[in-house]
Amino acid sequence: MLKDPYIILALDRKTTDEEVRKAYLEAIRLCPPEKDAEVFQQIQTAYDAIKTHRLRLQRELFHYQSPSPEDLIAQAVSNSSTSPQRPSLANFQALLNRSTKEIFK
Repeated sequence: MLKDPYIILALDRKTTDEEVRKAYLEAIRLCPPEKDAEVFQQIQTAYDAIKTHRLRLQRELFHYQSPSPEDLIAQAVSNSSTSPQRPSLANFQALLNRSTKEIFK
């Protein structure tokens, strides 16, 4: 199971409540519970973890874990349909930001 809700919802860490809500609704539209209940549950859990500014701040201060390579691969595989596709710009920027933070720690 993917640990980072920002990757699940393809969001940057500097996001607003409205952007989180829109990303959540878009993810639910693309993957309703009838299609894949497990992925739907991951989306719901991710949204519950970062839906408000206060929850995002609390997560950053006390519960931050950088995603493992296995998590990133699982995310790429779960987002792919029948044919490989390019990652979305928001998802690519989020991954790039995380990787550069890891390098310059």
